[in-house]
Amino acid sequence: LYDLDPHFGAAWAYLAVAHGYASQTYDANPDTSEKACAAARRAMELAPQDAELKGVLAHNRDEEK
Repeated sequence: LYDLDPHFGAAWAYLAVAHGYASQTYDANPDTSEKACAAARRAMELAPQDAELKGVLAHNRDEEK
């Protein structure tokens, strides 16, 4: 989805969630965790006031602890 519209913050947020989940479950490669962080940063750059995205990213961050 982010390929179709690279300015769609929600796509980047959910990509961050997907990479975060992968890094915590089956892909221990440090690059995967960095991809999650980079996608989360991009989501917040695109939609810093979007409460839904903040909730998605916060939930993902809680899951990683």
